[in-house]
Amino acid sequence: MAIDPTTIAVAFRKFSEDTNISLDHLRPTETSASLFEGLAGYSDADFDIHDVVADAGGEEKREGMNNLAEEHGFDEPFTKPFSENEIGVLSIVDKNMKWHAGDAEKVNVLVRNGEVRKLFEGVRFDLTSENDEHFAVFDVNGFSKPVVRIAADPEKSDGVQNFMWVTEISSEENPSLIDLFQGVKNTVNVIAQKDADIKRRGAAEVASVTMPKLSDVKYERDWKELTGTTLGQDNEWLVTEAKQVVRVSIDEIGAEAAAMFRLGALTIGGGGGFDPREQIVIGDKGPMLVWFTEGESRLPICATVTNQEAWAPWDPEK
Repeated sequence: MAIDPTTIAVAFRKFSEDTNISLDHLRPTETSASLFEGLAGYSDADFDIHDVVADAGGEEKREGMNNLAEEHGFDEPFTKPFSENEIGVLSIVDKNMKWHAGDAEKVNVLVRNGEVRKLFEGVRFDLTSENDEHFAVFDVNGFSKPVVRIAADPEKSDGVQNFMWVTEISSEENPSLIDLFQGVKNTVNVIAQKDADIKRRGAAEVASVTMPKLSDVKYERDWKELTGTTLGQDNEWLVTEAKQVVRVSIDEIGAEAAAMFRLGALTIGGGGGFDPREQIVIGDKGPMLVWFTEGESRLPICATVTNQEAWAPWDPEK
């Protein structure tokens, strides 16, 4: 499982910019509200990071966005032409970092699998007095191992200082992706607090940090929780699909952290300008009740209550 909050947030910021509608008028779905609440805690300065690109637009932009995705090693995100009232939004982060010389080496790592231990390819970082400033080890509640922050070499990334954070969670935990995001966010925030009672440890106490090697590990997910999100005071835009691909590699040379997030959205409720009349959406906040009659008869036929389980999901391919 994997989630990249950066590309999700950047995509919605680009969505807002392209439609010229403030994110104050974003209406998330019930299942995605906590995600947007978490993202709202970041300032504009938090988004001033390198290696992030984004674009949005209609059919005239589709080929360019597909080419952009391929440049970063992702499949074409938009294979179907956009309709006149439809746009796509694409955001990508692609960080390639290298470790400081001598910080890491290729090893094998013995990992427990139930009652059996198994060898895997691994990476070991040896902490010494010479490289101590590249590492920070924190004991944080909620994890079964310390949280380790490893600094990449900025001279090998155009002067950009990148960090990798790594820890271990209990095998009994099964967090949702949004819980995972909130946990990581809270951990970084707690460590960043100057008055937090969290000790930073280094080479004086920690000899090495070893972890499994990751070779182009990829996770792809359809974010159905975001489908149905609207943007605009009168819900002018509707998110019809949201998908994300996350790709991570770690070895003794360095690491890659890349993600692509794409949105499909269409105009609803007129789309041809402001209409002051009420726009009614049945089923938006509760089950739908429907019945039938004939002629002048008041006798109801087939009075039926349905909820979302009975409704056909939107399929943009149809």
